[in-house]
Amino acid sequence: MFTLILAAIGVSLVYMFPSIIQFKDNSYNNSVRLYFSALDSNIQNLLVNPPPQAISFDYYQEDGSLYFDNSKVVYFTLYDTASSFSKSIIAENLTRLVHKSTNVEDFEEGEHRYLKGPEDQDYLFINGSTKLYNDITVINETRTIFDPTYLYMSLYYRYSINIDYRVVGTAEIFTINIIHVSINTNSDFGIENTTKSIPLEIEFSGTEKTSLEPFAFNSDLIGKANIYGEHHSLEEERPVYVPVNDNYSFHYLYVNIIKINININIVGWKESLPSEYVMYLSIIMIGSLAIAGISATMVSLNNSLENRAIETSLEQILQKVANSILDLKQMGDKKIQQGATDFKIQLSLSLPNDVQEEEYVITYLLPESATEYLLYAYLAEDEDVSATVTLYLENTDVTFSGEIVSSLKNPTVTYLFDGVNKRIIFSSGV
Repeated sequence: MFTLILAAIGVSLVYMFPSIIQFKDNSYNNSVRLYFSALDSNIQNLLVNPPPQAISFDYYQEDGSLYFDNSKVVYFTLYDTASSFSKSIIAENLTRLVHKSTNVEDFEEGEHRYLKGPEDQDYLFINGSTKLYNDITVINETRTIFDPTYLYMSLYYRYSINIDYRVVGTAEIFTINIIHVSINTNSDFGIENTTKSIPLEIEFSGTEKTSLEPFAFNSDLIGKANIYGEHHSLEEERPVYVPVNDNYSFHYLYVNIIKINININIVGWKESLPSEYVMYLSIIMIGSLAIAGISATMVSLNNSLENRAIETSLEQILQKVANSILDLKQMGDKKIQQGATDFKIQLSLSLPNDVQEEEYVITYLLPESATEYLLYAYLAEDEDVSATVTLYLENTDVTFSGEIVSSLKNPTVTYLFDGVNKRIIFSSGV
């Protein structure tokens, strides 16, 4: 009887093995996606809520390699429709944080997936964006036909372009601002085939602004962008079009290149941690569980990954709310400086109604320090699944109240001033 049971388990595992491998690869890739997404959230939180100048982040490396790559080259050129001139604006390497592994079984050869930001992410430049949050982020997974043994996941940031226009006398003046979050490292950054908790330091190392010499033009201008890599280039982009207005005698263009520098450095090592992946394989290899036990392990792992994905989504939503509060407070403080003694400013928020079909609540926690407030979001049915984002304000004379329930319509945040007290109020369903 014991021999028959072993034989039955062995036959079952033979049939299940391809599915087990695919599940293992998918589970591991989900873990990497979550850490990349959380890393991006920490970078953007550092950018929009200074200080501090640096924050810590623990990255858990289970398999494969983690490294920086700058093999792709970005070109951005301005030329006029009369073909009288062209001007090189950007010619630089694009640095990406890359994770490389052999966990490819849930990808077809040649398949790539974008995990964050706008749906059409083949474009590297975006026009008209003045906010630095998720629309600039690219997290990309690729199993190339040139190297199908490996799956590559990369994190980098798109170039954001905004254009200012003004008229001075008989001249029209355009100013193009090109903003790019550039990630890099100061340390000997290279991690291969190790299972460790890796303490990283994410450091804002300053902003560089380069202003090109202004120049005159007499026919419409077009901006052209290309990115070249080892195997291919993206389709040519034309994110900028500057038309000439014949009602003015002179036409001038100013270009500012603004680079926001983020360094990601390894600051030490911790003891090796047993990953979900390693634990799962150990259980399978020991063969001490029946098929029902294996299924239960799968469900448990999926639930854990799902909760982590929800928490990352909640953090991204809170970051958007934090940015809206900063904008709102800036508008209100400006009114106070102009002499207003009583006003109400309300912003409508565009937020998802649920996160993975779960209702959530947004509220606040008491200040951590003289300038730090905590925004807090949690699932309505499970408060243990939650996230917080730190909001830095220049003074402490603001009080918070209310909450936003995702299933209710018209979520808003309001700045209320009665001449003495300043209040930020969350509300929904009104």
